[in-house]
Amino acid sequence: MGTAAMELGDTVMYQGRALVLRGLDPMSVANACAQLEDTETGELYLVPLAELEQAPRPVSGSGT
Repeated sequence: MGTAAMELGDTVMYQGRALVLRGLDPMSVANACAQLEDTETGELYLVPLAELEQAPRPVSGSGT
């Protein structure tokens, strides 16, 4: 996922888990990190930004 495309509140994947993006280090920081929240448990994680993946988007209607 391009870091420029990430917005607070987006769902992202980290180690196979869907988590919500709650905070980001400025892009000028070497080895920037992201703060993620597990919405089921409320637990917060601080993880390397480079390890995040975009969560699959739900498919909306087939048009039929």
